[in-house]
Amino acid sequence: MNIFSQKKEVFVKRYIRDLLSWKRYVLKYHIAGVWDSLVAQAESITEVNLVSLRLCTDEYSNDVRGKVKEIGLPEIYGFGTMVLKVVRCPYIEEIKKALEEKKPFNYHWKDYSVKGYPGDDEFKAWFIVEKIDHYYDHYYLLDGEHALWTLWKES
Repeated sequence: MNIFSQKKEVFVKRYIRDLLSWKRYVLKYHIAGVWDSLVAQAESITEVNLVSLRLCTDEYSNDVRGKVKEIGLPEIYGFGTMVLKVVRCPYIEEIKKALEEKKPFNYHWKDYSVKGYPGDDEFKAWFIVEKIDHYYDHYYLLDGEHALWTLWKES
């Protein structure tokens, strides 16, 4: 096994580990009707797809990301999670109720905000962290308490 194959194998193992963690988080905290598109992405991560991705480490092609797309896996290149209790959100119960009822909401505290609104085909909810120089991190708010940041494609 050459050095390139070893690096590709390490990348694929980490990618699969991250995909499975991302999938577990989405499916564990998802509320029906809120971010259903994320659930569809999570459910597309099957053992068959992961076996196909593992097999690509034996191929000569070094386009692992192209293989991810070809197989039909979500193109996730990083993610993080946040629990609103950690940032002392005073509106958790109100947010949970609004999400269950699919009613729009908008709350602010410190350098944080949450908002939810009906989208074209699903209810969307965000947890937003304001950073320095008007830079914002946006997290998918899944259940009123748990949020998920996802880097979908590399810049």
